[in-house]
Amino acid sequence: MTPDEPELSPSTPPAPRKAAWSKEELLDLISRSAGATMAVLDRDLVMIYVNEEYARWFGTVPEQLVGKTLVEVYGAQEVERFTPFVQRVLNGERVQYQRMLRTPYGTDEWRTICLTPWHNARGEIDGFITTALDVHELQVTMNALRAANQRLSSHMENSPLAVVEMDHKLQLLHCSQRAVQLMGWLHVAGLEGRLLTELLALEP
Repeated sequence: MTPDEPELSPSTPPAPRKAAWSKEELLDLISRSAGATMAVLDRDLVMIYVNEEYARWFGTVPEQLVGKTLVEVYGAQEVERFTPFVQRVLNGERVQYQRMLRTPYGTDEWRTICLTPWHNARGEIDGFITTALDVHELQVTMNALRAANQRLSSHMENSPLAVVEMDHKLQLLHCSQRAVQLMGWLHVAGLEGRLLTELLALEP
């Protein structure tokens, strides 16, 4: 090696892969790294397990929440709001809904809440598992798209121009009332989905 050549440090060999994982290790890995809040409650609505992400939302650690009821954690008024969902999951139904939640950072974001019944060995429901996933960006995008579609539909309906919207197969998706009048389609039922060539062949 010449004096101008940098000295190469020996590469660090990769750590050996774990040959097998126990159920406890996998559960710990999933609950810590899934990026979702997770809690297990019994039929008395007492928390018997929460993961670290769930506890972080309350500014605490899991040990401080285990053993507490939903009312103790959320307050009676808040629990009353989602009690219908809890009743459904305790009746055996898997429930999923979206709601706006205040994050630990003080911002309001959308979350998808999933409640899954917890069955014992006899098939009876002993409680349920609740998880919450971040869907804020998706929900904001959907709301913006919905608002844009509503504005577009309003412009189409109120435009003095004849506006016709079609897909790549020339199937009619939407047309303004002015277009219906000009094309003589007032007597035609079920315009949407029909081919433009078929509609143009109709006699007024």
